[in-house]
Amino acid sequence: MALITDSSFNSHFPVTGEVLTTYPIHTEVDVKDTVAAARQAAPQWQGLGILVRRRILLAWSKLLLDRMEECAAL
Repeated sequence: MALITDSSFNSHFPVTGEVLTTYPIHTEVDVKDTVAAARQAAPQWQGLGILVRRRILLAWSKLLLDRMEECAAL
């Protein structure tokens, strides 16, 4: 059984109630830092152009589909 703290929470399998994993609860600072990093990366992503972004996203989609069973097991 995973340990629950003030800074984490458990994810349960709905059928059995088994704890699957424990996730951290992020602070306001964590969230602000993550949003700032995303905003900083956005112009670079946009600068790639629609065709390059499309190619990257299609490759990512193919990877997810090819590894669907592995992803589901995780």
